[in-house]
Amino acid sequence: MIIAVKNHSEIPDDDVFAAVRAINRQITEDFEPYWDLGATLRLADRKARKPTADAIIRIYPHGHDYHWSPTGLPEAHVFTDLSTLAAESVPWLTWATELSHEALELIADPQLNTLVRGPHPTRPTRIVFHYREICDPVQSETYLIDGITVSNFVLPHYYNAMGESGGRNDFLGNGLRAFRWNENGVIGFWDPQQGARGSYVTWPRYDQSHVVARHRRMKGATGRLYRYAHPRVRGSIQ
Repeated sequence: MIIAVKNHSEIPDDDVFAAVRAINRQITEDFEPYWDLGATLRLADRKARKPTADAIIRIYPHGHDYHWSPTGLPEAHVFTDLSTLAAESVPWLTWATELSHEALELIADPQLNTLVRGPHPTRPTRIVFHYREICDPVQSETYLIDGITVSNFVLPHYYNAMGESGGRNDFLGNGLRAFRWNENGVIGFWDPQQGARGSYVTWPRYDQSHVVARHRRMKGATGRLYRYAHPRVRGSIQ
């Protein structure tokens, strides 16, 4: 899988290239041995209108959604203004960490449509269907590769059975429980019993003053299923 990284921001291409090299190391050395899924990030020419790739990550100053594409090609966005605004209150939200976050999630679930059967976060005997957004539960946990900050991620064992707590569930081994989240983390799932036809749910429901709630407000309308509202794929989830 080739993922083109298109820089539409004021960040120098040399800095983006350094991040791309570090994240490629993360994919090869840390991610692929656990997930058996690989990819290579390539920095696209700024002048290239249609980069040749299997997916695209676009780096913009600002925008409205992390997962959206007008063409159907798997696409993710990184917003640099958000990182600047959040520098003091959300120090882990750097553009390089977000690039790592979005790259790993594109590899794990390019079309954002993989659902894993598991327990509801507050009613363990009730079944919901978790989205495989593998960085969200540990989104504030980071580590360094070649001086570049990259994102922690969950391991396949995180999605085990009915949420057994044993085993290693995240790369850094920070004690994450299956189908749960660490500090500042979130999970997303489809709840068949939410409303008349089921609904996508983001959990936990942080207080509006919480750092994660502020983060979500800063990045605007972030509906994870926004791509399914596009006319070409409307109705993909009923």
